Amino acid sequence: MTYLEILRSAVYALMERDETYLYIGEDVRSGQKGISDGFFSKFGAQRVIDTPISESGFCGMAVGLAVNGFRPIVEFNFSGLMFVCLDQIFNQAFKFKFMTGNKRNVPIIYLMPTGTKGGLAGHHSDNTYATLSHLGVISLMPACKEQIPSVMDYACSANAPVAIFLPVEEFRSDTVYDIADINPFFLRLKCGDDVAIICTGTSISTVNKFFNTASKSIVRRTALYCVSDLNLSIKCLDEIRHLKEKTIVIVDDATEDFGFASQIELEIRRSKQHECPEIYTVCRLSNLVPFREGLEHALRPSAERINEVFLDSGLLGGKA
Repeated sequence: MTYLEILRSAVYALMERDETYLYIGEDVRSGQKGISDGFFSKFGAQRVIDTPISESGFCGMAVGLAVNGFRPIVEFNFSGLMFVCLDQIFNQAFKFKFMTGNKRNVPIIYLMPTGTKGGLAGHHSDNTYATLSHLGVISLMPACKEQIPSVMDYACSANAPVAIFLPVEEFRSDTVYDIADINPFFLRLKCGDDVAIICTGTSISTVNKFFNTASKSIVRRTALYCVSDLNLSIKCLDEIRHLKEKTIVIVDDATEDFGFASQIELEIRRSKQHECPEIYTVCRLSNLVPFREGLEHALRPSAERINEVFLDSGLLGGKA
């Protein structure tokens, strides 16, 4: 099964077991994105709600439903469209519990496809997770299909507004990872001794492309870790602070100064003090993604740019 099929199954299971879950968004009855395919015929018009093209409108509706006992699941077409409804997500949904003295929960799950498949540009190529995670809204990104059920379970148990960012490049992926312990915060996808690559779901395909072209020595000696807790809460940071590798390469399809790369580097330097490993970052060069796919590729993290880090720094004592 693909990433998208596992996601659809996980959301379907929520809808099936609890009638308070409602599915809201643009063209969700027709399953345009593939997440809600078949939901309308199963759950009907009262629970699968098509909306106008108005993110501020249907996010406001979700807040009203949540404070009245329902559990809305809100599907966005692209995460960049959140900017028109930050008031509804942050000022209203996120703050409501605190403004009522913890007397009223607002359990909303926002499903936000993020990143780009190439050449989409404009409003459809952003990776906006840092906007919500820096504000404190629970922000998660399942890196691979095996992790989706545990991330969804955590989102439900949080009983609060949760943004689940979904890397669009992974939607059709059927890559299988042999993971013994599915951690909803921090995954080790590959073992190594000398170098650790840390990435998110929007850069995991890029890192895998690098491994496919790298030398056997580099592949054998490089570990791969994937962050799914975009808030970098204490459970995630504990794992990061205890990494043993001598060199760390952070790959993130977001800008270096407004993403998780700079925060991870800061936390590692704080925890290691005088024994800090060498740290390198491979991030977006700009938030402005051009329409031409070739120019877009030059701005985003790529296997070639990761390879340049290994070459320029002399990591592992040889060329990739």
